[in-house]
Amino acid sequence: MAVKTDVGLLTWHYQSNVGSCLQSYALFHTIEQAGYSVRFINYRPLSCIGLLKNHVKEICARASSYFPFLLPRYFQVPAYCFQRKFLKQTVLYTTERQLCSLKGQFKMYLCGSDQIWAPNVLDKAYLLSFADDDTPKYSYGSSIGLPNIPEGKKSVYQHYLQRFHHITVREEQGAALLRKLLNRPIESVLDPTFLVDRMHWRELALLPQLNTPFLFCYLLGNNPEHYQWINEISQKRHLAVICVTPHKVIHKKGWTYFSNMGPQEFLGYILKSKLVVTDSFHGMALSINLQKDFYILERFTQEDPINQNSRIYNLLDLLQLRDRLLTTVPLQVTSVSYEKINPLLQEQRKRSNQILQLMLRKGVGRE
Repeated sequence: MAVKTDVGLLTWHYQSNVGSCLQSYALFHTIEQAGYSVRFINYRPLSCIGLLKNHVKEICARASSYFPFLLPRYFQVPAYCFQRKFLKQTVLYTTERQLCSLKGQFKMYLCGSDQIWAPNVLDKAYLLSFADDDTPKYSYGSSIGLPNIPEGKKSVYQHYLQRFHHITVREEQGAALLRKLLNRPIESVLDPTFLVDRMHWRELALLPQLNTPFLFCYLLGNNPEHYQWINEISQKRHLAVICVTPHKVIHKKGWTYFSNMGPQEFLGYILKSKLVVTDSFHGMALSINLQKDFYILERFTQEDPINQNSRIYNLLDLLQLRDRLLTTVPLQVTSVSYEKINPLLQEQRKRSNQILQLMLRKGVGRE
């Protein structure tokens, strides 16, 4: 009989988004360093067209991992190369039904983090709908993301989440929603990127060969006003701008653009920057973890039905960093007072890690 893997981990590990990649890596690394065998459940729910595109990316990633100079950089997908190098995965599953064949392969299931429980993109598989009743089910930092769960979907959450042994979510707002819905204790924990210490991220980073002082901006939204603010801030600080964005934008003098960037390069640019400005939750989280000066922008308007700003507010409030939320060009560009922030961060990091370790011990039967 095959030996079971301790932990079957389910999240958006396959995304090309660097934040999703690094939060997946962080949770995987933390579990593995604690002495457990762990593997990602390689679930990629894709349309036929999406599946074909994904296979092409996988082939390119495999080729570039063995022969790094074989493919032009345009055909390389840095996030996929990172996943192949650092993340242990099962065989590919593309449907909820296929996942039922996992029975007996893991001692426990752990889902999270990221916004895998967001109602607007809900897939029952991320509620462990496929899992048999006998295998323990846990959640670390799964995020609902939105301020409410629609009435028509509440029964789905109730049905599947009542089977979980222990549920933690990433934001207090989500914890409050689930406490009311499930009538049970729900804790909020730090994003997995905070479970990995600064020194490890520094070791993983690939530093850019750039001697000019620069502002690093990572923008997933496409708000022209934000570009203008960043331009004014860079001029105030006399900094060049390195901008990573998937959008086509009007080039500005002194700006260098990238449409995508590998997770290790992303860490390197944050580390070497003089200032980070981003509308990304993970761009903010990693800036804090790496003790960098930063500002965070609101990507969503308050009227947006898929407004995800609460996750930003939650972290800023937890660490008393509301002054880093940028709503206009600051009169003075200030530094983050990390001597005040670090004790708060260390307390939350310790608590979150203890919760995770307790779930792992109970899930695999070590307690």
